Amino acid sequence: DTHMFSKIKNLMGPRDLIDESLDSIENVLTAHMAPKPTILSERHMFYIMKQRIGEETGQYVTKLREQAIKCMFEQNQLNERIRDQFVCGILSVEAREALLGGNIDELTLERAYERTIAIERSRKEAQSLGSTHQNINAEQNRQFKRQFNRPAKRDSVVCEVCGKRGHV
Repeated sequence: DTHMFSKIKNLMGPRDLIDESLDSIENVLTAHMAPKPTILSERHMFYIMKQRIGEETGQYVTKLREQAIKCMFEQNQLNERIRDQFVCGILSVEAREALLGGNIDELTLERAYERTIAIERSRKEAQSLGSTHQNINAEQNRQFKRQFNRPAKRDSVVCEVCGKRGHV
């Protein structure tokens, strides 16, 4: 195909194709057809990452770690950057407030993760207890209604004035 040959020739620049190896031609074509994302675009993707509804906190941290590796952060900054994005991107407002309210110098990624899990667990347990109390209250209400919706003894009492039942 002459179109492909022209494209290769243009991509190779002033070099003569006869002098080039097949590997170098393939590398030039690969770089042109499937360019690697830049570090800047990878970091952009990292910085906009937010935990999605229904996504477990552990899954979110894993995704952050995977994306952070593509960002080529300095090794000594990697966990701090992941921690920062974790705190900014978690769904739980209660957890975010608790993490931001503490001493940031002592907050590691592991501590942030553990604290978030503890807050989420306690919220779920509180909701569970709340629904248990609601169930108990509903049952008490049903029992109360049953007790007071029964025909009263007065329905069987005969009125001394008119001789009828149920209005005394």
